[in-house]
Amino acid sequence: MKAKVAVVIVLTIMVFSSCKSGKKPLSDQEKLKQEIAEKEKELLGKEDADADVANEMIAKYINYVDKYPEDVANAEYLFKASEIAMNFERPEDAVSFLSRIEKNYPDFDKYATSIFLKGFVYDNYLNDVENAREYYNLFIKKYPEHKLVKDAEAALQYLDIDDEDLIEMFNNVNDTIQ
Repeated sequence: MKAKVAVVIVLTIMVFSSCKSGKKPLSDQEKLKQEIAEKEKELLGKEDADADVANEMIAKYINYVDKYPEDVANAEYLFKASEIAMNFERPEDAVSFLSRIEKNYPDFDKYATSIFLKGFVYDNYLNDVENAREYYNLFIKKYPEHKLVKDAEAALQYLDIDDEDLIEMFNNVNDTIQ
């Protein structure tokens, strides 16, 4: 009899402890956010840039944005994906991600920076002077008080000057200073 009572007590404790764990199972969305956070730690924790991890990170961001189009994290994920794409020689993807921000997230706190970066990518990575000019001008017009306006104005000033002429200009400035 005591053995039966002990078994019942043990089973009851097991049932209650499994029910009282306090953790409900994570949804697929929460699991994907957790995977993203872990992958971000992995990418940021490395001293040397790892293209494979960067590509996995971009894929996770875009997968999340596509799967959960209404989530408030999407604009930030697209922004991060664009930064990684810029740094890992995927400028077309960077422009694509920034375009999605431009189209879908006008209230995003980094919206203005996204417009500037789109001009920057066109200018510095894709050598697309016309689109660079368009986005730098759009940025200056819409955000005249933004801290990056001077950068956009300087970029516009040098857009039509090739690298050799720029080097010569800077050398002349250095000669004048000395």
